[in-house]
Amino acid sequence: MCDVSSASDVDMVMAAIVGAAGLLPTLAAVKAGKRVLLANKEALVMSGQLFIDAVREHNASLLPVDSEHNAIFQCLPTDIQTNLGHCQLADSGINHILLTGSGGPFRYTDIAELASKTPAQAIAHPNWSMGPKISVDSATMMNKGLEFIEARWLFNTSKDQLKVIIHPQSVIHSMVQYNDGSVLAQMGQPDMATPIAYSMSYPDRIPAGVAPLDFTKVGELTFLEPDYSRYPCLALAMEACFEGQHATTAINAANEIAVEAFLSEKIRFTEISSVNERVMSKVCASNEFKQLDNLETILEVDRMARSYAQEIVRSY
Repeated sequence: MCDVSSASDVDMVMAAIVGAAGLLPTLAAVKAGKRVLLANKEALVMSGQLFIDAVREHNASLLPVDSEHNAIFQCLPTDIQTNLGHCQLADSGINHILLTGSGGPFRYTDIAELASKTPAQAIAHPNWSMGPKISVDSATMMNKGLEFIEARWLFNTSKDQLKVIIHPQSVIHSMVQYNDGSVLAQMGQPDMATPIAYSMSYPDRIPAGVAPLDFTKVGELTFLEPDYSRYPCLALAMEACFEGQHATTAINAANEIAVEAFLSEKIRFTEISSVNERVMSKVCASNEFKQLDNLETILEVDRMARSYAQEIVRSY
């Protein structure tokens, strides 16, 4: 895949491999100076500053495809769009980025009942059609946590500039709050065809085959603060985001193992967060990998975290 993504006759690469497996092919495309349409959030979650610096060093173009990051991108001025990872939001009058999430299929479920939820129930997302891994991540809101980390790197945000809001209807895909009181929001059907088309055609727009919103039929739009007792994975990912690269690499690796174990019915739904927390705590307690400034150490932490997670899963 690295050979394909860096081939001389390729000018645009859609990086959409799920999980850590997407890191090396995506980095290969960046180092070959390609126009990279980033749908694989784990590449930034795992390599952060190294990835962003590689984009600049190799004169690659980076365009976010995830619906939330694409929405934010559309609400930003051109000088930030063309300087992802190195922009200064405050210089453009931006106070906050508001990252929206549906809350998944269990947002109104009694917390005491979450331990008994099955894989089939967890992958039944109310708004989006996705694969099983991402669907489970949506149910735990780990997906939003990974998107939080991705947004931190894409838009060079401080901890105070980035917020998560529950928006059950998935009509507003994310928002940008400016210092004059204005809030710009990107709205549309929950259909990935729109951000894919925009990232491929940027700065132009092309038909994406998506029906426009009928505001007379949209109905109520609601917003809630996240309940972190319901979504401990989200809280862990947000904590990891500003703890350091070792923490985000570790929690991503742990989560992939934990979700796979849940889908195989080896652990309970609520044990996903337990695996993630135990692995992240163990990695962060070590001083060995506080500074991950090269790909080799990043991959070593990834391997170590997976090994820890597998040990924990076997103990259940």
